[in-house]
Amino acid sequence: MQTTCLVILLLGAPESAAEKVPTSESSVSEFNAAKLRELDADCKRLVGEGNLKGARDARRKIAAIITKAFGPNHWRTKEQRRYLEQLNAAAKLPIEDQLKVLSASEKERVAQSLMKRGHYKDALPSLESALRNYELALGQSNLAYAKGAMAAGWCALMTQRYEEAEAKYVRSLRLLDELVGSDHPLNVRAKSQLARVYQKTGRKTKAYELINEALERQERISGAQSLEAAEIVNALGGLQFERGNPEAAEASFRRVAASCEHHERTDVLLYAYAQENLALFYISRGEFDRAEVALRRAIAIREKRQSPDNPSFQAIRKRYQHVVSKLKEEEPKEEVSSS
Repeated sequence: MQTTCLVILLLGAPESAAEKVPTSESSVSEFNAAKLRELDADCKRLVGEGNLKGARDARRKIAAIITKAFGPNHWRTKEQRRYLEQLNAAAKLPIEDQLKVLSASEKERVAQSLMKRGHYKDALPSLESALRNYELALGQSNLAYAKGAMAAGWCALMTQRYEEAEAKYVRSLRLLDELVGSDHPLNVRAKSQLARVYQKTGRKTKAYELINEALERQERISGAQSLEAAEIVNALGGLQFERGNPEAAEASFRRVAASCEHHERTDVLLYAYAQENLALFYISRGEFDRAEVALRRAIAIREKRQSPDNPSFQAIRKRYQHVVSKLKEEEPKEEVSSS
């Protein structure tokens, strides 16, 4: 049980969104990328064996490769420093605090499973309990707590508890600024999700400014064509539509789809979301054949990546059936022969 806690601290808490967008660009050479994977596997194995000294040596080698590739001030380098700090802190925790961390991580795993099925209301109590345990064992100033706060913020947002969601994201951003800096992808993700809170609470100008700030930072981190940037563009498209600019919104959703196709990642939920959003424009123009194709693509992705009882998945299925019924109405009816 003791070593399990240390593994959790070493690897970090789960991501706040249901699916992590794949990293699309890197400055690490192919050789060093293989070396990093090898060292990372060694690090996990050594922690599992209770060899913290060996694990720290492996993590230091990882940090050295990352620092050489990206420089001392890059977010990846800062992240590695934080992982080293967490590993050192884990070794010094008394057993009762290690048990608290283990309990927190187990609750997060349960919450993540519920979130993937769209059961955000049920996931929120587990995340709140995890945050309390992280705070008791480690304090708030750590990546596990910051990521947990983001996940709780997302669940609150999805269940229309907007005041609570805003408080969670503001706290998470404060911690991420301190821990990894403003140009870290986690920081950018939190900003884009906070923008959605502003959007849902009628502060559309503030939301628009924040989502554009997040997009600018993400493009600086990973490039304009990256999937990470496309994830933010998808949210921007929704905001553009609400602000009465459907042309810009459709262009944003097409950009998201194009980014996924460019990286040959048409199997991710982000591509499904783009197809679903584009289908709405096709439906509004009466182009039900194009809408049917787009929704069929989206459903195929969701079937592989989501539970059938996910509420948004069920809504997309209903939309697809509506489109199919419209296509049947358009089919020419055969005339009855009178001779």
